[in-house]
Amino acid sequence: MPSGSGVVRLWLECPPTDGVLLVGFVEVASVPVVESARTGDLPDEDSIRCVRDARETQLRSCDLRHGEIAAHARATCDPDRCNAEDEARDLMAGVVELLARLPEQPCRLCPNYLPPERAAKLTSEFSGTGPNTLGTIEVKVDSRIRYVASNGGIRMESRRPPRVLIDDARQQGEADVAPGTYGDVEVSASGEWSLLIEPR
Repeated sequence: MPSGSGVVRLWLECPPTDGVLLVGFVEVASVPVVESARTGDLPDEDSIRCVRDARETQLRSCDLRHGEIAAHARATCDPDRCNAEDEARDLMAGVVELLARLPEQPCRLCPNYLPPERAAKLTSEFSGTGPNTLGTIEVKVDSRIRYVASNGGIRMESRRPPRVLIDDARQQGEADVAPGTYGDVEVSASGEWSLLIEPR
């Protein structure tokens, strides 16, 4: 999925058996999957919807939605050899059974998703020439500092708590910054510089 979309997708593909092809995916979103359900792309909460593909008569697709999780399973085969809908439902049942057995724990792979308007409010920009004092900076979420120093070399540090946020001899770069309140922030540079602090 696109970076920053707030969705992690895991693809499923089973080896073809007796002419039956089974594929699908499981998606985990940062927020409940409701918008797609309202537009008809997904079934109601905790219900399975299976449909026939209008272009491929041998293909059956099944969808399931539960909170932040959406599962999709599809099967295709010759009607003389199997029932594609039964195969798709069986695959969905197997996926759901597997998900139910997984222990609950924080998703280390799930990207943090912030709506654009929220990200904009958490973004700060600073610029100047030479040494400058920025005062107190509030960082409310895990963020990244992107910086440019026209003459090369920039240092950014806070006095409370004592912390070096940037110390780089290059003309541009980036550095991660943890949430917190940084007091008496100072920038040291010999020329023009600019900083952008944004969620990551």
